Amino acid sequence: MSRSENSCRAALRFCLVLAAILALTCMALLAQTTISTGSIQGTVMDASGAVLSGAKVMLMRPQERTEGTNATSSKRPVEIYLEVSDVDAYHDQLKKKAIKITAPLTDQWWGDRTFTVMDPFGYQIWFYQTVGEPKPPMGAKII
Repeated sequence: MSRSENSCRAALRFCLVLAAILALTCMALLAQTTISTGSIQGTVMDASGAVLSGAKVMLMRPQERTEGTNATSSKRPVEIYLEVSDVDAYHDQLKKKAIKITAPLTDQWWGDRTFTVMDPFGYQIWFYQTVGEPKPPMGAKII
């Protein structure tokens, strides 16, 4: 895999993980869930994978109620992409709990094996495990 492919993949994952953290936190806060304590721990990295020392992510509760926080069957414009250690096993666990799978296990061209579910607030959640190298479709170029 070339350095630019690695950088592209790292940047995409960083953005998706950050979006997932923010969306999950907002969903919990906006759904009027009471959270007494908690923490998010991790490492912030740039697109090349270099650790950004001292970087911080701040999450806060909105001052007033935000529109669109009720449960819905409509898909929202934010998708959440979460890495799991064994995507096949996690897929089986969710199926056993009767959680509706909205997209089946699929090997994606970018090297991840994925499936999706929709949460009650309309957010599509992707679960993935990297299983191979990216194989762009014919005519596509990774920059």
